[in-house]
Amino acid sequence: MTPEIQKRAERLEKELSSATSHTNRRARLNYWTALVLIAGALLSSAAASLGAFTRWNNNLIGALALVPGIAALIETTLKFQSKSNWRYRKVDALNALRRRLLYELPEVPTADNVAAISDAWTSVTQSMELEWEKQFSLNWTEISQKHRIGKL
Repeated sequence: MTPEIQKRAERLEKELSSATSHTNRRARLNYWTALVLIAGALLSSAAASLGAFTRWNNNLIGALALVPGIAALIETTLKFQSKSNWRYRKVDALNALRRRLLYELPEVPTADNVAAISDAWTSVTQSMELEWEKQFSLNWTEISQKHRIGKL
């Protein structure tokens, strides 16, 4: 392997590792956000029920009773769990490319071998971004149309 090809492969491996770490952190953040929303909804619902039986302040009970609905609205709108799953799939794809770079190249890789992995990364990114746009973009037009015809 020439020094230039070695440098390219090392740079690509470093970039893949960095992208994987970043995406993995974001996946965990999305997962924990979804978990906190669910836990908050359950706990506030239980607290509101308990408060009703122990005669807490009605305003407090009402506020606690609102939390599950708000949490559900946030989760269904922002889709934290689905985003987490998407990011974990992206981590898996990036790890596969990294393993290909580290362990599946010929003993003497060429510039084309390294370029093929970079090209595969570009393809993964493009397909994942299209999936993101379809699944996670807020579509205010669709929401407005549903509201107008009474589907909301």
